[in-house]
Amino acid sequence: MASSSVRRVAYHKAKVTEGLGTDNVTAYRFDHVLIKAYRKGMDLVVVEADEAVDVNVRCRTLQVTDNEEDNNNTQLFRAAKQGREDLVRKLLQEGVRPDGGHYEKRGHTALTIACDEDHEGIVLLLLEHGADVDAKNQENARTPLFWAAGAGNANVVKLLLEAGADPNGAEDNGRLTPLAVAAVRGHEDAVWALLEKGYDIDVDRKGTLDGRTVLSHSAEDGQWLIVTGLMDRGADPDSRDRNGRTPLSWAAETGRAMIVEILLTRGADPNSMDEKHCIFVGSPGGRTPLFYAADKGHEDVVGLLLQKGANANHCDQDKWSALGRAVVRGHVNVVKVLLEHGGADPEIGQIFGDSLLEYAERQLGAGGEHHRPSYVNINQLLQKWSKKGERPQASGFLEQFYAMWR
Repeated sequence: MASSSVRRVAYHKAKVTEGLGTDNVTAYRFDHVLIKAYRKGMDLVVVEADEAVDVNVRCRTLQVTDNEEDNNNTQLFRAAKQGREDLVRKLLQEGVRPDGGHYEKRGHTALTIACDEDHEGIVLLLLEHGADVDAKNQENARTPLFWAAGAGNANVVKLLLEAGADPNGAEDNGRLTPLAVAAVRGHEDAVWALLEKGYDIDVDRKGTLDGRTVLSHSAEDGQWLIVTGLMDRGADPDSRDRNGRTPLSWAAETGRAMIVEILLTRGADPNSMDEKHCIFVGSPGGRTPLFYAADKGHEDVVGLLLQKGANANHCDQDKWSALGRAVVRGHVNVVKVLLEHGGADPEIGQIFGDSLLEYAERQLGAGGEHHRPSYVNINQLLQKWSKKGERPQASGFLEQFYAMWR
């Protein structure tokens, strides 16, 4: 049987019919030798010596097409996916169109496949033969650059940009861009490939469903090089997501002290407030970066924010203060910094209807000093500063603390 006939078989969950115990069936569990080879993209040449091979082996599901263009496109797609640079070159030289047809349900082109799989040589071949650098797949209109950035393939990203790819090409919903997907997935090299050449990239585009910018995600993840690069490109340090949170708010919550310092140095507002929302634990609104840092026990970040003018006595819409969150979480060191260096007033705010001191004393009841020993120190601190007629101001004296943690 001619090799072209074998290549026309489109494999889909093929299974060798039970009972074929002949020598012409290789011991694959589900596949006939020829179908298995075709699936892998192998060049199939059936010579006279192989006449014993049963190319008509019955399979549970087979699809056959006599459309030569479809067959060639299918070969190109599979060769691109499997990294068969030699076969891709051969097909292109034989006149197969680099943008012919679409592959599978997602409607990929050969170029989007090669970009996603990080086959740099095949990407270059396809581009040299005129592949559309901005051709989108049918499912969600993602460009080759989007797939390369999402997979973290920095070299492929550079190739595509040099070939004229649109750096701002978004999905069909208009949100997620190559820059956003690379940053969200933590692909720093791909992000730098997009930023380093000075391409006209919208760095403040809100690319995810929650309305966050690339800077917001990178700040949360502690990617200080990316944060610096984005700021150098003019990214807004106070950009707000759908819940009113800023990059500084996210960095403060995750304890990214270096990022917090960078953002504050670049002019981020230490007293920016979020809005009411019910995502995850939710917020009644009015929570600042200091609130989030105190809640998580990030002593160094709390000190940085206070040093840059964060208001230690601000309360959210439910009358919680940053000090209240530190008390309820049992973060002794944060309580100490807020009281001794931030000018926090222990008589401001409430915890579940109690004053801060009432709540802390309640934790010591019925032997609580043994089960929650941190509240012994917290009580002492609250009592000490509740009796003070004047409290320290959050300026000047924090320099020593700031220098200490650095």
